[in-house]
Amino acid sequence: GCLWTSLAAAVLHGAPAPGPALVGALYREHGHAMCTDAKVQRVPIGHWNVPENRRRFMDSVAERMGVQRPEDWSKVSLSDVRKLKGGGLLERYKGSMARALQDIYPELAADASVWRPAAPKNHWADKATRRAALDRVAAAKGVTDPRDWKNVSKKDVLEHCGGGLLARYGGSIYHALLDTYDELKTFTAPQLRAKVPQRFWESADNRRKFLDGVAAELHLTSPADWAGVSYVQLRGMGAASLLDRYSGSVFAMLEDVYGARSFCDAALSRSRVTNGYWDDVSNIKAFLKKAGGHLGVKDTQDWLRVSHAQLSAVGGGTLLNRMPLSAVLELAFPDYDWRS
Repeated sequence: GCLWTSLAAAVLHGAPAPGPALVGALYREHGHAMCTDAKVQRVPIGHWNVPENRRRFMDSVAERMGVQRPEDWSKVSLSDVRKLKGGGLLERYKGSMARALQDIYPELAADASVWRPAAPKNHWADKATRRAALDRVAAAKGVTDPRDWKNVSKKDVLEHCGGGLLARYGGSIYHALLDTYDELKTFTAPQLRAKVPQRFWESADNRRKFLDGVAAELHLTSPADWAGVSYVQLRGMGAASLLDRYSGSVFAMLEDVYGARSFCDAALSRSRVTNGYWDDVSNIKAFLKKAGGHLGVKDTQDWLRVSHAQLSAVGGGTLLNRMPLSAVLELAFPDYDWRS
């Protein structure tokens, strides 16, 4: 094993810490034989299952990063280990350097505070401290626009900030961002994160705030303007899980969030038709093409998951009053076998 482990064991059992001169001399004398057997390269499947492989690798990290005493491990980051091709090893310990070291070097487990000191009490209560830490994450991950935070994972934050920052917010990057950056308070969770916090859409305020933000971004100034906003477009803006609450119906969502039937009546005014309009099959096909965009229909088979209520909600009420949905589909897509 690496020389530092022997020194660490001695220190933890009460021996005085060796001075820098002694440690340096021992490394120069024995360094070649201590830690050079762990090559920085891709490892085969199952490599990290072998305790000797894990120890050899961490010995190599210790040599490369100048670890001469147990407390020196506090200066080695997760990023350092990953750069030395130790990402797979860290995955084994769920991204925790402390767990890795305690398992690989049992002699260190006696007093973890010596080699992996925790952040001082109330360290993350200071907004300037949080901002400096998240600024480092932003720089490392290329965040130049608030929406770029969607590409930042918990692993990224843990790597640059440790676990204390996210623990303060129950593991939520979104809440950490809102509490740290005043300029982000007008942004909703779907704008900043690829996945919104659990139960986020249960709040009527969150639903309203999000759709108000969509309206502002798309310059929608009247209810009727929503007629040009498609299901696919809203999903791309982060509304996938919100739309799921309404079985994929854009207008059922709008009616619920804005709380007035007149809102949807105005938005669907383009769908009002004259007598005899639905007698022309080309009109039915044109309507289904437009409605399909709102309902996320990508191919003919997708219509099998569209309900009577969904099609009615996007302006097909008068058509469905004339004939059932099955008959509508048979007229519009005569070459498809709807009975199979």
